[in-house]
This record gives sequence, C-alpha cells and structure tokens, in this order.
Amino acid sequence: MKCLVAIPSYGTKNLAFLRRVLSELRKASFEVRFVVFSDAPKELGEDVEVRVGIPPEGPRYLPFEHRKLFAERISGYDLFIYLEDDTLLREKNIRAFLEATKVLPENEIAGFLRYEEDERGNRYSSSIHSYYFWDLGSVKERNGLTFARF
Repeated sequence: MKCLVAIPSYGTKNLAFLRRVLSELRKASFEVRFVVFSDAPKELGEDVEVRVGIPPEGPRYLPFEHRKLFAERISGYDLFIYLEDDTLLREKNIRAFLEATKVLPENEIAGFLRYEEDERGNRYSSSIHSYYFWDLGSVKERNGLTFARF
C-alpha cells in the first residue's frame, strides 16, 4: 500500500509535534510519502517534500493546499491522508480506519474521533464541543464495530 500524507505547518511552534508525527508514521509497514506545506523552509528529513509558500488568500488557507496535491497525484497512491502538524497518527489508527471502511456500505464513510490522552491514560475529546451531539437514531453495529454520526 502506498500512502501520501499532507501536513500544513505554519511557523515553528508545532515543530516538535511535527517531528514526532513524522517519526511515528515512518515506522509504518507500508510505503509513506510526506509533503509538508510551510510558510518557510524546514529541515524535516530527506523523505519529506517541503512546499514553501503562502496561498494568495493568506496563511489561513495553508491547510487547503493538500487538495491540489492529492489531485496531482491521484493515480500514484492507494491512500491519502491530510493531517495537522500536532495530531499524532499511528499505523494502528490507519489500519483501524481501513478495517472500518471495509464493513461500511458504499454511501457511508468512516472518520476519526480525535482525542487527547493525559499521562494517566485519561482521554479527552478535543474535537467535540457544546453544539455537537450524537444522532442516537444513527447508531448501527456492523461486524462487531459500532458506528454513529453527529
């Protein structure tokens, strides 16, 4: 399996997180290519393509640059991942996503529920806030996996 990972990275505040993200995905048992979209050059390793430049619309549009990249390279990869520079993703997460995708019908897609974990192992959702709620009528079980939507 060939995987293309696109990561926007503005400034240097998250550089340590970005290095950890890259390090973790380099351990994957499948082929992973990285493209980082940045406002300035960054030394991230020989295996990381760094595209430097701010979109004409401004730095807030840096996270949308992956769209062009994925379109450019659509025929060369099996899996495309957009990832923030401070969001840790491991091979086990990717494999779980792929397994979940296999049991879903064609008109449904799997997604990730992000959480942060403290030193004691407690998990906190960082992406769900006050006005989000589960659609209780959408809960379904397929092949031992539980799915629902917001």
